Amino acid sequence: MAPLDSRCTDCLSIYLDLSVIDHLQRIQQSMMEYIGPRRIALQRIRASAERHCVETWISEITHVEMLHGIENVSDDEVKRQEANSKDQEKLIIAKSMFAQILGYPCSKTDDPYSRLDLSFRPDGEEYADLLEKRLRNIPGISLGDACHLVCCAFPFNSVSPSILPKIDWFIAEDERLIKAVNAQIDARVLPELA
Repeated sequence: MAPLDSRCTDCLSIYLDLSVIDHLQRIQQSMMEYIGPRRIALQRIRASAERHCVETWISEITHVEMLHGIENVSDDEVKRQEANSKDQEKLIIAKSMFAQILGYPCSKTDDPYSRLDLSFRPDGEEYADLLEKRLRNIPGISLGDACHLVCCAFPFNSVSPSILPKIDWFIAEDERLIKAVNAQIDARVLPELA
């Protein structure tokens, strides 16, 4: 990792949804594995992050989603090992992009989705909870998507919670998510994400 003084101090701050990291991993593995239309744009984002031209963020929920994915194939040892290997490659890509980790502001002891050892904060943000509940009821936004979005709306550094970054762009490859969020922002229903 580069010394802090060599990092961009006034640059664009981007948040990468897991779908972006997933596609970057597919591009890295083989151009044939990536079927999306944004190969060049994704490669430019990665190159910009690796050169410290953008400040890159992912969230604790990225790790939670990876864990859920492995659990979904836990009965098949070969698939489980393959999923784990791909997830490790994704984390290496995030590290090469100097991705920092946003905390998840809504985790609670009775939360069945997030994992306490990965994302628990004893002082959850009430406004974040309300936003997450609204997001979960919007068609096109999954449970995991809602978690990612609330991390961007109420961002804090998971290592140093007093650091509150400003996220300029939420970058996703999930077309359904993009359309759902843009429609809600256009209708002025989600001012927290505008």
